[in-house]
Amino acid sequence: MMQIHLDLLINQALEELKRLGLHQSTIKTYRYSAYSPIRNYCARHGITYYEPAILDEFLSSQKKRIGDSEISKGYYRSLYRAVQVLKNVFHHGALQWDHCSKGSAYKLATLPECLYGAFRIFQYRLLHSFASGKTGESINH
Repeated sequence: MMQIHLDLLINQALEELKRLGLHQSTIKTYRYSAYSPIRNYCARHGITYYEPAILDEFLSSQKKRIGDSEISKGYYRSLYRAVQVLKNVFHHGALQWDHCSKGSAYKLATLPECLYGAFRIFQYRLLHSFASGKTGESINH
């Protein structure tokens, strides 16, 4: 599986949310209320690259916190949505927001949007790799 630094993926997810026209306060909530705890959890476990299994463990630990009355179900749902956004940005490169009252808050982008999003992520990774002194080959491993 191709590796991407977690911070890079989170920044790309936030850019996607911005591109979809979400209000700045909503994006700020994602950044600080959802992605900050995810970053902290991964840092405590020595994880710096995107790993879906670690995000699933994170959600499991948060679900336990509901049972212990440490967090609300609503907060858990926001964490869950944030993880799903990360997973979809990683796999598809783009999101298409769907304002549903129940269920998923987004749907997968159409194929042309996915290709465009994937190209934008590749372009961003490539620029990031040159800025950090990595070769083009090392960004995919």
